[in-house]
Order: sequence, then C-alpha cells, then structure tokens
Amino acid sequence: MLCYNTPMPEKVRIRGPSPWLDRAGALVSALCAVHCAGLGLVLILFPGLWLRRQQWPVDLAWLLYLEWTLAAMALGLALVALRHGYVLHRRPWPILLAVPGLALMGAGIFTDLHWWPLWGSVIVLTGGLLLVAAHLSNLALLRRMTSGSAVVHVLEPML
Repeated sequence: MLCYNTPMPEKVRIRGPSPWLDRAGALVSALCAVHCAGLGLVLILFPGLWLRRQQWPVDLAWLLYLEWTLAAMALGLALVALRHGYVLHRRPWPILLAVPGLALMGAGIFTDLHWWPLWGSVIVLTGGLLLVAAHLSNLALLRRMTSGSAVVHVLEPML
C-alpha cells in the first residue's frame, strides 16, 4: 500500500522467485535450443548416423528423454516465471514472445518435424531463442520496475 505523505523507497524488492526463475528458464531454453541445433548439425554433417536410425531406439533412446525433459522444464519455468512477472509489471511483451516460442518448441519436438534434422532443428532453435528472449525481457521489466525509473503500484504478487 502506498502512502502519499511518506517518500517512496529508492529500491523496491520484489518478493518471489521470478528473477531466479527467469534466469533458470533462459538457461534451460538456451540449452534446449543448443542441443537441438547441435544434434541436427551432427546429423547433417555425418549422414551415416542418420542412415543408421533404425538402431536409434537402442543407441540413442536417452536423447529423446533428454529432449522431453528439457522441453517440460522450459514449459514449466516459462509458465511460472512469466505469470509471476506479468502479475508484477503488467506488460504483455514477454508472454507475446513466449507463446510462439513454446508453440515452435512443441511442434519441433512432439510432431513428425522432430525426425527432420534440418527443419526440426531450425524450428526448435527458433522457439528456444524466442523463449530466451521472453525470459530476458521479463527480467529486464522486473529490473526496470525495481530500479525506481517506473512508478511501482504493486509491490507483492497477487495470488
């Protein structure tokens, strides 16, 4: 609650885990994008691996679980961090970046595009970079809100 006869504090602390969640979400999204781009690049540079894909369920099954785990972590961190950030700063830009990013990552990982090394990697890389941009813009908006350059009306998240 703001009181008009007391001065505004110079630095406002945000309660909640949003800055840490944004950093973790940006890291996981970047790892997902690098993993998918790197694996696609390996498959393009070494076509013998791509031609031996009948043996993949035995040899590389752990990669599929790694991709699903990274995608699930990126989705969960994006939902929690961006919702918390939106409640505090009320700016839609991070969410407008995250929605197509999540859609592209989901399309690239959970559809048949996953088995196309070039297009699947490009789609997931684009989605991951959009998610990184969403987390970094959310972090920048939260930082701008706490630096005193903007009028802060909400100090705690509404639950």
